[in-house]
Amino acid sequence: MRTEQSTNYAKPSVADYDERRGPLVEYWKSQNGKQSGDPAKLARAILTIASQEPPPRRFIACADAIATTEQKIADLPAQTEAYREVSTSIACVKSLRARETRRVRKTWLAVLDEVRTATLALTELKLVGKQGG
Repeated sequence: MRTEQSTNYAKPSVADYDERRGPLVEYWKSQNGKQSGDPAKLARAILTIASQEPPPRRFIACADAIATTEQKIADLPAQTEAYREVSTSIACVKSLRARETRRVRKTWLAVLDEVRTATLALTELKLVGKQGG
């Protein structure tokens, strides 16, 4: 279904990947026009799902792709479990940011409270000074 004209590859930008990228792109190019399936059926399927409300977040086309996806889904729990300890030992940036934001907010609220108190005290002193003078 894919052809040389329907595929664009990004220009290499990281030299460290060139050794692996070259053979991979060549393989993909060698597969152009050799994919299984019927392009007209794929087009109809895409039009069908695109008209759904809401459209699906993912669409897996063809039985072989479904088999590959199902295998990936089956493999993920074991991969997750194998590295759970390492993964959970890393502090989550989002929660750290949230904690830091709360800490900073508390500090600023305390500072603002002190400023408010000082401002009121100064205002009272000025009022007392005006009444006394």
